[in-house]
Amino acid sequence: MYFNFIKINKFSEEMEEI
Repeated sequence: MYFNFIKINKFSEEMEEI
């Protein structure tokens, strides 16, 4: 669950850059 959260958080950051 925690790992999934980190993964989603990373994905969100990448989307914000775009």
